[in-house]
Amino acid sequence: VAQHSRPDDCWIVIDGAVIDCSKYLQEHPGGPLSITAFAGKDCSLEFNTVHKKDLMEKFQDLVIGTLVEGIPMSEVEKHREPDDCWVVINGMVVDVTKYQHDHPGGVIALTAFGGTDCSLEFNTCHAKSLLEEEAGQYVLGPVLVQKKRRKSRRPTGAGAGGGGLSMSEVAKHTSRTDCWVVVNGFVLNVTEFLPQHPGGEAAIMQYAGKDASEEWNMIHQPEVLEKYGGKYIVGKLGAGVATSEGATTLTLDEVAKHNAKDDCWIVVNKMVYNVTEFLAVHPGGEAAIMAHAGRDASEQWNMIHPADTMEKYGKKYEVGELGSSMGGGSGGGSGVLDEDEVAKHTGEDDCWVIINGKVYDVTKWLPLHPGGVAAIMAYAGKDASEQFNMIHPEGTLEKHGKKYLVGDLGSVPAGASVANNLAEPLLQKAIPNEHWWGEARNTHKMYGPLGPSVTNFLIEYSYALVFFVVMLAYEVGATVFTVKNFKVVHDKSGLTRAALFMIFFVTIHGLGNLHVLAGADHFNSYGYFLNHPVPWGKLMLPVELYLLFAGLMHVFVAGVRTYKFKKVSMGLDQLWMAISGLFILAFIAIHLSQFRLVSEDVAPKYYFRSKWMYPFFCEKDDTSCEIVHFKDLYRMEMELFSSLGWCAFYLVGVLFFISHAREGLRKIITMHALIPRSRKATVSALAEAIIIFIGLCYLSFPIYCYLCPIRDWDAYMAQQPIPKGEL
Repeated sequence: VAQHSRPDDCWIVIDGAVIDCSKYLQEHPGGPLSITAFAGKDCSLEFNTVHKKDLMEKFQDLVIGTLVEGIPMSEVEKHREPDDCWVVINGMVVDVTKYQHDHPGGVIALTAFGGTDCSLEFNTCHAKSLLEEEAGQYVLGPVLVQKKRRKSRRPTGAGAGGGGLSMSEVAKHTSRTDCWVVVNGFVLNVTEFLPQHPGGEAAIMQYAGKDASEEWNMIHQPEVLEKYGGKYIVGKLGAGVATSEGATTLTLDEVAKHNAKDDCWIVVNKMVYNVTEFLAVHPGGEAAIMAHAGRDASEQWNMIHPADTMEKYGKKYEVGELGSSMGGGSGGGSGVLDEDEVAKHTGEDDCWVIINGKVYDVTKWLPLHPGGVAAIMAYAGKDASEQFNMIHPEGTLEKHGKKYLVGDLGSVPAGASVANNLAEPLLQKAIPNEHWWGEARNTHKMYGPLGPSVTNFLIEYSYALVFFVVMLAYEVGATVFTVKNFKVVHDKSGLTRAALFMIFFVTIHGLGNLHVLAGADHFNSYGYFLNHPVPWGKLMLPVELYLLFAGLMHVFVAGVRTYKFKKVSMGLDQLWMAISGLFILAFIAIHLSQFRLVSEDVAPKYYFRSKWMYPFFCEKDDTSCEIVHFKDLYRMEMELFSSLGWCAFYLVGVLFFISHAREGLRKIITMHALIPRSRKATVSALAEAIIIFIGLCYLSFPIYCYLCPIRDWDAYMAQQPIPKGEL
């Protein structure tokens, strides 16, 4: 309905009925405006306020349909071609036909999911709020979700004991015609969902009859199950959980089998540890551990170690809790590995990668990866830290990657000392964090024996500076006159391009205003140079007019987008750009009224000998230079900031600017096509540093004026070369 909001194509909604008023507008007794004001919207309240309820019975010929709660998936599936492409993201139907060519990831990344639900793929590599912030204008409405829940198919036999379904019952449903999985304690019958799953049937069938919670939580937002899984829920998982087929239970008898130097397990506080590879580097020597090989060492351990030592240092050696089941796979992540070893595992049937100093065997994850096998295989046997961190939330691997962990990257340093001091922690970290080969190490390029590589840092940020300058030059040079907003009012291009020009101007303005720290001659002659009607000054008027136009466009488009895509009920974080923007707008208006809009006739005058080369003034006794006067900006600033109130107001205004500009630049860089995906993080960090630096420049002005005031204004006037006739 919202797409039909023009006078020549006007739909409205009244009491659930969709009405095409396009041909009726001129006949309406109240005039066309009273209808077009609600074009594309529900005006039931307004209609019923001034009309009788039975009035619509006379206009049934205008009714074209009934409003539904959402767009049915069957309708979405019809729009799967590049020139008519709809997708579903987090329950909302999005028409990406016009957006696909602007998509930083390319056209195919969108059209590949035409007519389907791509929520999983979207959430895997995008922030949750991105759809609303960047593509709200393309949202058509919610997808229609069947509200009627299926009847729970609870078994009535022993499998239903304990008030819920057991894993043994779930394990019976493992075929394509009868597929159950467990997610976060809920049993789901996903049989009918298999052909609709964006990641393909295989991604689900891997976990048919099993608990898929860990894999689910790794790639889905917490509320996805609650929103879309209701109709598939069979029931709640009960207490009886069966161990997987072929698994071995960790008992003391099982631990006792591992009592040799080349296969050494111990039990500490009901947790089984495989300490085989730690024996050689244990500070207390091998004998201290081997004395308890294959046995429970809890009592001896607790006598000489702090309570939290195992939680801090023993995680990578854990096999499992005593009494739990142990699968027959490879033995978890307990080794200390080097890059040469990782580089041997580069096939689809044996694929290892390095992420944040740890080695992961992702062979079994390849067919399940939402981004496809190729996205991982591009880094098989290599360090994928930078690419992984760029699109995944912090803590993802710590929460969900344990089952794929092989071990920590690095080598035990040659000649490591081995003492016989039992006071040392039994499982103290083999490799100190502060060493370049420890857990802090990501790649050999980023770190060296002396710590983080300065060379690599300079190279990375040199590239970032180049891309930032290129982006800024392109956006400033393209001008706001080429944006799409002249046809599509709420398009974001006018918002971002105007913002970048204003940031460019504010940066130059801030650096120029540093002249205030050099004194009145420097500051006022600089102001005279920019504003006085001379060849250079004549160029400033068009720049100021363009700046005004860009500023008004930025405010207007931001206002339209906020009204269109935001709600007052949203949190402060969602509305912060609008709130800070309003404060900055008021701040700029006040600032201009105090300085730029004050005429020279009203302002105090400052006399100096002028020249048109830097620093734009001559010595006071240099008679070769003409004596000129200009409004005394230096004095105006000093007098204004002698007030603590005004000083505080300007400081707060600058802090608002820093916050607003930082967040705005981050969003622009994230979406900008000229900045490669691999460089977005460093370019964003560089942009943030630039904004903070410019902000500090502006903060310094009121602080300097307040702390270093002019105490003798008579002496200040006496040092000026004022002509006798002007005294």
